[in-house]
Amino acid sequence: MITKYTLAIVVAAMTACSVQPESTLLRSDIDKLHQRPSIGSNKFDLNITLGDEDGVVFSESKSSRVGVATKFTKLRKFVYPKSYSLPSNDESGKAPTAPPIPQKFDSLETGWTVALKPRVAGGVVILEGEITHVSAKLHRGVFGEGSDPVVDPVSSVFGKRYVTVTENVGEMPLISKTTYPITVRVLPNKQYKVVLSDGTNLKLTLNEK
Repeated sequence: MITKYTLAIVVAAMTACSVQPESTLLRSDIDKLHQRPSIGSNKFDLNITLGDEDGVVFSESKSSRVGVATKFTKLRKFVYPKSYSLPSNDESGKAPTAPPIPQKFDSLETGWTVALKPRVAGGVVILEGEITHVSAKLHRGVFGEGSDPVVDPVSSVFGKRYVTVTENVGEMPLISKTTYPITVRVLPNKQYKVVLSDGTNLKLTLNEK
């Protein structure tokens, strides 16, 4: 009899990494903060570019205002098998064993999300938020008890031997989520760069409206 087996999604623990911005906010800029009048605007144009070792992930500009998180996303749907039928002989025990077959599927959004909320502190704007990366891939997993392949006996001139009917494995999802908290102090109309621990970098510019 074929029974159903529901997969448990393997989820990596969420990692929080404090990131020190690598920016163009030099000592001369900090000195200028004491000379600048307090920023009166509460609306900005926020321009960001997210890049990794393969190049630019996405580049986008959005309107932003004080106290409200501005969100940028680059996501795609990842479809994975949620449950399988287990490999098993029919009731007679003579028919070949069927391999595990997906029965149900589920999906989730993978990719990058950048959420930043500006607040004004005198002559400087502080951007606070986080960068989230969700990744998923399929890997081969074992079905049923033990890790041995399922075999059937076959008679031949050399006597009884066994042939592998199914390796007793299937594709199982491996999903990970990493969150990087971000706090960066910026001056309007200057470009800054935040470097994450995995080498991904975020370039941003905040322009007053």
